Amino acid sequence: MILTRLRWAEVLRRLKRGIPFLEPFHGDPLCELSVSPNEKEIIFKIKSIDDIRTLKSHSKIQISTARGGKEIHLRCSEKDLYSPFYEICSGIADAVQIDKSKPAKAIKESLARFEKILQKRKNPTKEVITGLIGELYFFNELIQKRNAALVFKYWTGIKSEEHDFTCPKDDYEIKTTLKEIREHRIGSLNQLLPKHKRKLYLISYLLTPGQGNKSFSLNDLLINIKKTRGGDAVIAKTLAKIDVFSEDIMKSPEIHKKYVLRRNPCCFVVDSKFPKIINTTLKLNIQRINDVSYNILLEDFSDEIGFKMYKNRVKCI
Repeated sequence: MILTRLRWAEVLRRLKRGIPFLEPFHGDPLCELSVSPNEKEIIFKIKSIDDIRTLKSHSKIQISTARGGKEIHLRCSEKDLYSPFYEICSGIADAVQIDKSKPAKAIKESLARFEKILQKRKNPTKEVITGLIGELYFFNELIQKRNAALVFKYWTGIKSEEHDFTCPKDDYEIKTTLKEIREHRIGSLNQLLPKHKRKLYLISYLLTPGQGNKSFSLNDLLINIKKTRGGDAVIAKTLAKIDVFSEDIMKSPEIHKKYVLRRNPCCFVVDSKFPKIINTTLKLNIQRINDVSYNILLEDFSDEIGFKMYKNRVKCI
């Protein structure tokens, strides 16, 4: 059984209108999401007489009953948590309507997941900002001749375990550094592991702080996406993807810092000659190695060939 839920981008669009709304999560028991005027509060309602006395309100989510104990309400009034809160509410609805879990049990398990999300959320580090600039720079390259909504579907999003861009025929891992040399950090065994019968390319960007006509900031990249057809909706979805893993990135002063490309961008095919550590290169005791992280140096690769491949891939995707 599969139930259709509103995507967060649509909920966000309604929120921005500032008009209260009620959205039913059709199923049994009936669940509803209501938003108070001017986004002051989101309330998730479950029609149930389940005993919730064992549940404790989270510091960010309040739990109560209504209508003589026939409804359970979960409330969140912190706007920067609306996205993960909606994700949690959708999970509770699925648990009680599809898996037929008791509401109290579903809420308890979902609050535990919510706590883990909050623990992951933190002020974006300089490393996170730098990586995001690289991903959105590539995003901007692709929308020169493509619809932004289509490119958004290719982008798996920040902190994804998948490759950064899953395009129709190939995958792309984006690496960005502020170092003077082409050295990049690889964070897992799967990051440079091509998928079955698909080519994997690594895009390399070298940035340095700078000003002038060719400089850009993270904010500039977001504005440029917004200017494209359907860009408003794409930006809403983009920020929703980012905010699950970090506090409101738009509040960071780092988003306005200007950069220029230190050298031409390069593209490399991740083949048998490319430096990488994956499961197949770890012959002995692979079951005892849970994960790895390491740096790769690409200075011996030809920048001229890499730049030509970069321009070709951007054109052909």
